[in-house]
Amino acid sequence: MSFVFTELETKIEVSAKVKVSSTTTTTVEMTLPQQSQPDVSPDKPEISAPAPVPSWEEPVTESELIASDNFEQEQHQNAKHNEIRLAAKLRLDAAVQAIQLGEYDKAVSACEDCLRALRDMNDLFALPMVYPMMFDALTKDGKTERARVMMQEALQLFANQLSNINKEYAQYFNPTSTTTTNRKSVAEKLNISRKRHNLVTMMGLIAGTLQQGSHYEAALEWWRKIYQEVPDASTPYVPLIDCLLRVRRSLDESKQNAEGKKLSAEETERLIALGRRIQQVSDELTAIVDDAMVRFPENTEIQLACAKTYIWKGKLDEALDIYTKIATANPKEGLPYLNRLANSYLQKMDFARAETIARKVLQIQENNQAAHSIIARIYKQRGDMVKAMEHLELAAEGDVKMLTAAGYELGLQSPNPSDSD
Repeated sequence: MSFVFTELETKIEVSAKVKVSSTTTTTVEMTLPQQSQPDVSPDKPEISAPAPVPSWEEPVTESELIASDNFEQEQHQNAKHNEIRLAAKLRLDAAVQAIQLGEYDKAVSACEDCLRALRDMNDLFALPMVYPMMFDALTKDGKTERARVMMQEALQLFANQLSNINKEYAQYFNPTSTTTTNRKSVAEKLNISRKRHNLVTMMGLIAGTLQQGSHYEAALEWWRKIYQEVPDASTPYVPLIDCLLRVRRSLDESKQNAEGKKLSAEETERLIALGRRIQQVSDELTAIVDDAMVRFPENTEIQLACAKTYIWKGKLDEALDIYTKIATANPKEGLPYLNRLANSYLQKMDFARAETIARKVLQIQENNQAAHSIIARIYKQRGDMVKAMEHLELAAEGDVKMLTAAGYELGLQSPNPSDSD
């Protein structure tokens, strides 16, 4: 497109890098960026100056400059953190190898290096791997008191974090809270909920790792803290009940080993303290099971843990009620527990209770092979071979080989059908 410039007294630099300085009429060829074209029809006056060429780069604001600086700082910080994490991982690998070789001092030193690096960068996410490993190394090295103190400090660190988050959580999730429901408030709620969930998950990882390493007393402290700080969560109930049961059994064994021996005054004091500890654990177990039964009546996993506790305490009717409820709702999941309970009574020669449970199974699933087999054994013990064979046939469901094998096992027939002819 051609534009006509007349009587120009100044120098004009156009995008095509052509300079014009003249008082005469000059024609300049130039291409403008995409924009509305000027009206150069004969009815309009001639343009006395060119349209300004627009800038395609917006001016950088002060806030954008700050954001750019922050981004670069974050990039640098992330790179530094990744470098520290890599170094910590290498030290953690060295700790694993040292434990496998029985070099516990080296393992502890490597774990301490990891903890120092991760704490300096306030990285809690890798700590669940380090604390249990260091505890394990210290315990195997015989430094149980140091291990206990270290784990108490770790638990306090996480507990403080969880307590602070719980305060924020209560502020936003309290039903009587006057917090607004705008987008910012919703985002803050989600963020607090996520932080709480992540922290509880990390604490659960530490507790679970300790539990897998048979450090039940140490694991118990972590599960107990989760239970106390997050009462609405179902997560800690099953492992907490399991830890308490294992601790109680261990204490019972220690007491049994000490009883019947001639003890010194100091050993007698320890035995008395052990008895108090057993009672304390038993009371705590009872309280948690009662709480679980009320809070989570439909949670199968928790209910099974409660039933296990009832059996251990000798409260078999309560366990039977739980198993029956689960089996009625989900026969595939619940019936095996009922059959195992019936078998346990059968082995204890409590035939009446074993038969009662087996018939409960048949009420739920009339062709249950395990239940028919249990009843067949009961009739065999009573000397009623006819009814015993009837239930064996129902258990075999027409399978001749299975019927023969079961009959032979109970002493009702020979192992080879032809031998009975």
